[in-house]
Amino acid sequence: MKSLDKKGWVKNLTLTDGGNQDLVFISEPNLYRVIFRSNKPEAKTFQDWVFNDVLPAIRKTGQYQKPTVKPYATEYISNAQYHELKHLAWMIGSNFHQKGGGTHAAWKVLRKELGCEVAVKLPTQHFDTAKSRLEWFEKQCFAFKSKIMDIESQYMTSLFQNEPDWATLEQQAKQLQLF
Repeated sequence: MKSLDKKGWVKNLTLTDGGNQDLVFISEPNLYRVIFRSNKPEAKTFQDWVFNDVLPAIRKTGQYQKPTVKPYATEYISNAQYHELKHLAWMIGSNFHQKGGGTHAAWKVLRKELGCEVAVKLPTQHFDTAKSRLEWFEKQCFAFKSKIMDIESQYMTSLFQNEPDWATLEQQAKQLQLF
């Protein structure tokens, strides 16, 4: 009884055909300990694994399968980081007449590139990449908006001069595919 786990056995007075008898009931792991007795301390870890996991699994299912390793818990970006990315996406959208469309497109491209279904579930290890991508998008969109504003300004200046050059205006309109 010394080599058994104390939580895994109990002595009970039990009525048998021969009358009341003190019987020792032992748990399944303790049964295996009796069968596979070892007094070496270094064997305890191995015994625990065999007695608590392997042998009961074999008895119950006829086989032992190595447990699947659960993936580590993913840590997502903080609320502050999300709002930082959200602000950058809004800045991208502000470069377009349809602001919501630009913002939506920025999020869509970013989520697709980083394999993330929703921005708030972006793993922390992707935050710097996401931020740099959105900053790059914003610079490109701002340059695009600036170019459009320059073209618009030139066109408006040409259109409302005292004596507009109609041939130049028609050529510019065709280049811009306005007509």
